Amino acid sequence: MIHKNFKENWLKIIQSNSNVNIEKDLENFNEIIRIPLTPLEVKFKILYYLFELLYPKFINDQQNVVDLIITEDKKILGIYLYLTKKAGIFEKIEVLPVDYLKIKEKHFDTIERLFNRIQSSLLKKKNITIYSLRLFKKECIDLLNDYSKNIESHFFSEFMGRFLDFLQELFERKLFYLYPEPNVYRFLKEVFTLFEGFKFSKIFYKIERLLPDFSELFVLNSPELILTAQIRKKFLFSNKPELFLKLDSYDDKNKMQNFGAALSLLLENIFCFLL
Repeated sequence: MIHKNFKENWLKIIQSNSNVNIEKDLENFNEIIRIPLTPLEVKFKILYYLFELLYPKFINDQQNVVDLIITEDKKILGIYLYLTKKAGIFEKIEVLPVDYLKIKEKHFDTIERLFNRIQSSLLKKKNITIYSLRLFKKECIDLLNDYSKNIESHFFSEFMGRFLDFLQELFERKLFYLYPEPNVYRFLKEVFTLFEGFKFSKIFYKIERLLPDFSELFVLNSPELILTAQIRKKFLFSNKPELFLKLDSYDDKNKMQNFGAALSLLLENIFCFLL
């Protein structure tokens, strides 16, 4: 049901999360892995840190999640239980039989009622409490599969355009729901509703063409990790402008300072943020 590219990468992340010892291993965990839904490949510890930092702030700060895939007429196609060591760090996935939770049509009256049914059933049957539900229609999975084709070979500019189209279609067609509803989900839903009919990818490409060539470095300095994001725009041989983004991390501040000094000869600006 799920495209091979997305599925293999997602399972690799879960496997890495389950293997790593946070206190001992993460500092030296330099396995290369792709950020979901993007062509960007980063060290595993960067992805771990981003999920650890951003997921609780923007999605849900509680543990354990259920994904439910349904048809338009409420037929259940898949139930996936995720166990987390902390919010956003998925370490185990369990595929449940579609009739395991005994969900009936009446439970789909509201997403709150559906969530309560799933939560109470799992607590009774597995003694596991979930705090978040992600509900996907089959059309959402079809759209995801089409979006995931050859995603690893896309330039950053092409990825951004396709991602905006993907996101816009998800919200305009109401293909997925989150419960409890996070603020970022509510915000995006309102934006795409307010500007319905606008093609956000076209706006992005127009802005990209207007931007001059540039090369910038952003540094996020936190106690856990020094994260760098280098973004630049340049013209390819076809005279088509392209944006490039590279994420990296440094455990040693002296190494980062030496790296920054060297890059300052190539970059227009370096911006540093403390967290």
